[in-house]
Amino acid sequence: PLCRDKQMNYCYCSVGNKKCTSSKNGQESMRNCRVPLNLKRDSVPIGIKLIETVSEQLWEPYFSKDEFSVWRREERSTMYSYKVYARFDDISAEELLHVQTDLEYRRLWDETAIQLKMIEEDPRPNSNSHVIYWEMQWPKLFSNRDYVYCRRFVKDEKLNVMMVCSRGTEHPKYPLYSNKVRVNDYWS
Repeated sequence: PLCRDKQMNYCYCSVGNKKCTSSKNGQESMRNCRVPLNLKRDSVPIGIKLIETVSEQLWEPYFSKDEFSVWRREERSTMYSYKVYARFDDISAEELLHVQTDLEYRRLWDETAIQLKMIEEDPRPNSNSHVIYWEMQWPKLFSNRDYVYCRRFVKDEKLNVMMVCSRGTEHPKYPLYSNKVRVNDYWS
């Protein structure tokens, strides 16, 4: 429902991303949580991810360490989607959103971002929707990758949720370049 309410195709909500104490060793981790949460939609055990997508293909755990876990889903033969869940105790959710959405700041910390430009911005107030061009540096012997994508972020204070969703698109100001590989099938 939240994804449909916000008119988003892809929406990931981490359920139970909090620390719990292990009964075995007394250590705190979000992986130790095992009691149910009562959500509006369903009662979901802590540590399980509530996922809504246009596809019903299941996500599978791929990698997990401490407060960081990666999940993947096969979209078609040998092409996977990945998503990451992490817990950060040293920054706020607001700061994480800023790091993810501030293009100028991203160019300072992301050495692979050769170009990162806002092409257009939705003129409606508080839509937080943008069309962005991003060129990413790849190692020598490989062509750089570039992306043209729509990005939207939503902050819902009542539900205490922040989401950043992106999907590939086209734009006449940024056609295909012969010296770069355009990533068209992109979403996050």
